[in-house]
Amino acid sequence: MSDVKTLNRTSREADARGKSARRKPWAPPSRLDAPPAPVGYKHRWIRASAGGVEDRTNIAGRLREGYELVRADEYPDFPVPTSDDGRHAGVIWFVRTNTLSSRFQRQMMVDMLA
Repeated sequence: MSDVKTLNRTSREADARGKSARRKPWAPPSRLDAPPAPVGYKHRWIRASAGGVEDRTNIAGRLREGYELVRADEYPDFPVPTSDDGRHAGVIWFVRTNTLSSRFQRQMMVDMLA
């Protein structure tokens, strides 16, 4: 005569989907995506202008230190914005921050810090 409901005695932890999902390691957020660097290299962004004025000193200094500018045609499968004109035509260029993509050898950085 009376309807008896059965109680679910399993814990909520056993039912949670998060327990079965694989944990993703933390990575810092990046607004400036860069293509994967070749083995032995690291990509960095170089300031190309500040306050609407081209920063030639910064770019020339980085190039003298051994940085190389990264061209978009080296990464055909990675869609990136490029500089269309001027001396940096074809180089990966992030318009919003006025930065150019560059690379350097990891060993060079170890030698500089030693």
